[in-house]
Amino acid sequence: MAVRPESHAVGTSLWLVPDEPERERLAGLIAGLARRFDAPPFPPHVTLLAGLGVREGDAVRRAGEMCRALEPIHLRASRVEARPSHFRCLALRVEETLGLLTTRALAALAFDHPEGDAYEPHVSLLYGEARLGPEAAALPEVQGAVPVRFGVSRLEVWRTSGPVAEWKPLGGWGFGTTT
Repeated sequence: MAVRPESHAVGTSLWLVPDEPERERLAGLIAGLARRFDAPPFPPHVTLLAGLGVREGDAVRRAGEMCRALEPIHLRASRVEARPSHFRCLALRVEETLGLLTTRALAALAFDHPEGDAYEPHVSLLYGEARLGPEAAALPEVQGAVPVRFGVSRLEVWRTSGPVAEWKPLGGWGFGTTT
C-alpha cells in the first residue's frame, strides 16, 4: 500500500465559510502567508467534516438538503496555534459554540459520519512544514488577526483529495436555502 504524503488529503469535505468582511480579510492573510512561506493558498474555512467517503454527487445532494435546516451561526477565534501538522501548521482556534456543535451534529447525522475523534474547530492560516508555524505565529499580521468574530451562513462541499492545488469546490449553499 502506498503511503500518502502528509501534504495530501483524501475524500470530500464540508466547509463552513466565514461571512464578509471577515472572509476577505482572512483570505488576504492566508494568501500573504502562502506567498511569504512558499506554501499553497486556500480559501478560509472551518472544516465541519473531512474525509467523507461518499460519492461526490451524493455529498452534494445531502449537503444541499442539510442546508435547508441550518441557521446562521456566529463564531469567535480565540488564539493562534502552531502545530506539527501540515494542515494545522498555523491556525486560529475557533471556540466551540452551541451553534457550531449543533451544525456539526446535523452534518454527522446527514452523512452517517461517526464523530469519533475530538472536534477541534479552527481556521487554518498556513499549510506547510511544522517549523513554519511558530515562525509565522510571531508575525504582527497574524497576532492582529486574533480575536476575530465572524458569522457563518454558507456551507461548501470540496473535493479535498490529493495536493491542495487539486482541491475543487463541488457546491455551496446559504443556510436556510438550497441555492
